[in-house]
Amino acid sequence: RRESFAFRGRECVRHRAVMEELKALAQEKDHEYYVLKWAAQEDAKSYLEQVAEERRQSLAFRNTEGRRQRELEAQWKFEDLQKVHEIEELKSACQKDVEEYENKCAERDR
Repeated sequence: RRESFAFRGRECVRHRAVMEELKALAQEKDHEYYVLKWAAQEDAKSYLEQVAEERRQSLAFRNTEGRRQRELEAQWKFEDLQKVHEIEELKSACQKDVEEYENKCAERDR
């Protein structure tokens, strides 16, 4: 009977040690799972931040490019108006010269 109690005591100690080892392995596995989960969350967060930053840069570039295009178009429109104005001034000056010439010819013919 004493041997049976001693055997059961040793068996209980061995069983407890095995169970503690299994519990430790399960905790280690859970810990690894959470570490990987947190790393994945950080990766996803950094990826989303990177995408948002790229979007901001893209919008800033498109805004700058649009402004540059509008400024060029305004400059071209101004240059076209200047050319039209110069042409009108030349036409006006030519018209005056023609009128003066016609007046001189009319004076001469009298």
